[in-house]
Amino acid sequence: MSYQILPSSPEAAIEKTKKTTHKYPWKLLNVGESFLVPPTEVTKFSTLYNSASKMGKKLGKRFRVIQHDIGIEVARLPDVVEQPKDELTKPDEVVSVDKETKYW
Repeated sequence: MSYQILPSSPEAAIEKTKKTTHKYPWKLLNVGESFLVPPTEVTKFSTLYNSASKMGKKLGKRFRVIQHDIGIEVARLPDVVEQPKDELTKPDEVVSVDKETKYW
């Protein structure tokens, strides 16, 4: 089946952006800052923990979720800095001493 190609309608030409709003200020949080969620607002620690994990992956940021008596704290952590590889611990190639045994 072939389809006829037509010019787009005026409605199709208008770009609609989906505005997403988040309940918590994930994007606004700087390193060293945190926000506190009152216990009346969230019923389970795991719910907020999972949200922090998901938003961390989405935004490329790290968060820590801590349970306190007055609520749940969500803190912004520094990004992970990749440590230089130690040449003695793990080289890029597997070195074979003999044909039977392979070492790192």
